Amino acid sequence: MSDKYSIEHVERMFDDVTGEYFEVGPDSDGLDLIAIRWGDDPAHPDGECPGMNGTQARLLGEMLMRAGDRAARADDGGGRV
Repeated sequence: MSDKYSIEHVERMFDDVTGEYFEVGPDSDGLDLIAIRWGDDPAHPDGECPGMNGTQARLLGEMLMRAGDRAARADDGGGRV
């Protein structure tokens, strides 16, 4: 491993029509936290969530899955989200 270089793994979800995106990756401070950024230009994000640790990220993921399930039921005529 190098003391000078590092490798970051970032996942990005693009809207192929508008160019808007959500990105999940390491925080910019090098604190081994996870950051979520969004906008329409990856070079200049519109916003960023505060860094979170792995436990917080997993809990947020679970919350998003539940909210997505509720929204999908509402989209299918299942009522309110």
